[in-house]
Amino acid sequence: MTPASDALRSSGYLAGKLGVPATRDAIAGAGVPRLLAAQTELKDELLSDPDPDRWGEAVVASAMPWQPVIDGDIIPGPPIERIAGGAGGQVDVIAGTNIEDWRLWLVASGAIARIADEILTGPVRAYGYQALAAYGLPAERALSAYREHYPTAAPGELLASVQSDWWMRVPAIRLAEAPTAAGAAAGTYMYEFAWPHRAWVPCTPLRCPLSSTQRAPTRHSSVRCWATTRRRNSRAPYTPPGWPSEPPGPRLAEIRARAEGHDAVRHHLPGR
Repeated sequence: MTPASDALRSSGYLAGKLGVPATRDAIAGAGVPRLLAAQTELKDELLSDPDPDRWGEAVVASAMPWQPVIDGDIIPGPPIERIAGGAGGQVDVIAGTNIEDWRLWLVASGAIARIADEILTGPVRAYGYQALAAYGLPAERALSAYREHYPTAAPGELLASVQSDWWMRVPAIRLAEAPTAAGAAAGTYMYEFAWPHRAWVPCTPLRCPLSSTQRAPTRHSSVRCWATTRRRNSRAPYTPPGWPSEPPGPRLAEIRARAEGHDAVRHHLPGR
C-alpha cells in the first residue's frame, strides 16, 4: 500500500509531465499514448534518483509510483488489519509463495548480477530498492543474518531473498495467521513451492494437483502444502484432497523461522 501523501506526490509529478491539473479527469483526458509515455519517464526518474525525500519511502522500496491507497472508502484500512479484525472471516483463505519468488524480477532485469555488498549496505538515496535499508532493515546486521542463512549466495541472491520475504513470504504468513487472531470460522490453506522460480510457470497452485510431498517436474525439491482449520461451528472442516490438516502453529512457525529467521531482521519486516 502507498501512503496517500506519497500517492498525491506521484500523481502531481505525472500531471506535471502531462501539463495538466492533477485530477482524474484531466489526466484521463491526456490520452493513453501520452499517459504511457509519462508513466515510463516517471518510473525511469524513480530508478535513477531514488530519493525518499522526493518520492516517499514506500514508493522507493517498491520501485512502483502507483499502488493501492488507503482512502477510507474503497480501501477503508490496511487489509491485514481488517482481516485480523474479523473482515471476511467467513471466507476460506489460500496463501503461499515460491521460496524464490522475487528472484524472477532481479534476473529478468539483469540487476541480480550487478548487486554488491556495498549496494546492499549503502544508502537508500543512492541505491533505492537495492539497499536493505529500504525495507526498514538494519543493513549490516541484516546482511550478516541472511548470509549466515544462505552462506553460498551471491549478493544479488541475498537481495532476492530479502525481497521475497518482504513482498511475499512474510505477508503470506501474516495473512494465514490473521483469521486466527480474529477467531474466524473459515479455513486457511497454505502452500510453499520449494523449487527455483523458473519451474513455476506451467504449474500454479490452482492448476496442479497438490499433495504434501508432490515432486516438482525438475530435479529440485518438492511442493509442500497443508491446511490449518479453525472452524468454530459443528461442521466437519473441509480439507482439499492430499492437504494434511494441522493446527496453525507448527507449520507456520517452521516457515516463519525460514522467512524471518534471525533476531537481526525478523522484527523489521513490515506486514505490508
